[in-house]
Amino acid sequence: MLNTRGTNSVIGTGTRALAAIGVMLLAIGCNGADFSADDRATAAPPPPDVTTTTIPTTVTTKPIAPTPECRDGQQRVGAHVAFLVDNSNSNSDTDCPNRRRIGSLNGSDIFECGSATNRETATLAAFDTLARVRATAVTPGEEQALATSRMAVASFPATSNGRDGTDGWELRTRGGWLNVDDPARRAELGSSMSFTRRPGGMTPYGAAVDAARALFRSVPDDGKAKVAVLVTDGEPTDRDPVAVAEASADLARRGIELVTVFVTRGETRSQRVAKHTEILRTYNTNSVNQGRGTWFASRYQSFEAYIANLLGSNGTVSLLDRLTGRVDRSCQDTTGALCPRLTVEVADSAALTSAFERVITTRAISCKDSSGP
Repeated sequence: MLNTRGTNSVIGTGTRALAAIGVMLLAIGCNGADFSADDRATAAPPPPDVTTTTIPTTVTTKPIAPTPECRDGQQRVGAHVAFLVDNSNSNSDTDCPNRRRIGSLNGSDIFECGSATNRETATLAAFDTLARVRATAVTPGEEQALATSRMAVASFPATSNGRDGTDGWELRTRGGWLNVDDPARRAELGSSMSFTRRPGGMTPYGAAVDAARALFRSVPDDGKAKVAVLVTDGEPTDRDPVAVAEASADLARRGIELVTVFVTRGETRSQRVAKHTEILRTYNTNSVNQGRGTWFASRYQSFEAYIANLLGSNGTVSLLDRLTGRVDRSCQDTTGALCPRLTVEVADSAALTSAFERVITTRAISCKDSSGP
């Protein structure tokens, strides 16, 4: 969907400097469609709000083992944590409380959320979790510096790319990284997260990968963990999943761990894949009929080959698993078992707070032997 609200955020991709980078936006299922905004004073009543129920966090495949409390003689070590937040159109259904219809695009309704989203709440809770780690440092100085974390937020897709784009990302934390020891930065973060109240567009995982690559270029090798958390409620819409997977390999080479937190809406993986395949089949048909060629990149010989690389089938690993998995051929057996992967699945966005906190405490924060006197 076309997002009509302006933004002062820095916009970026993974190939240019953070301060001068192009962006794009496309509403689901359209290229060049017209946007019609309702007059807010005369708008028709919105559909009923989507209600959510808090549920326990569940983890796919193998549970991520919790990090034990630091032993005597050890101290906490902070981390660099970047949240890559999906704000695609489907979030209107999964994470948009008190929503109000404000327009339409190519037959799809556009909503504005009337109160804080679960993505907002969870991201602020993540900031607080990282801040508490620093607060556990007993003495000021070197110990506090070691326990101090930094945090960044980027959103995808971009909100100012007009009608023809399908990806792009935007930096939402001013200056890139926030030091969690500064309370003023928490208020700043809370304000910047309001972008989640106007969802629209597709789900380009490649844009999230580009954001992570750009953000972590400025992070020093200081012994602290580097973790990128991709939070999404949808399967990817990327035209070239192989290229996205190849770009993500750069993160692994630089010691950056990518974790996905996926809101499943209570659907199984097979249900999601079947539904998403039909959506993308429609995109492809529309693209061909409009004279734009196939939806997918030219390297794929057929729609089926594209889907196999995007969603996984017939022994081909899905893009999601290639981004967050530890590729191990011995794990890809005839039963279709998945290799252990860093994917946390929650059935409802209300569980995002506990999921974010779990990722921080199990994948980001660590313990180190104190140097002592």
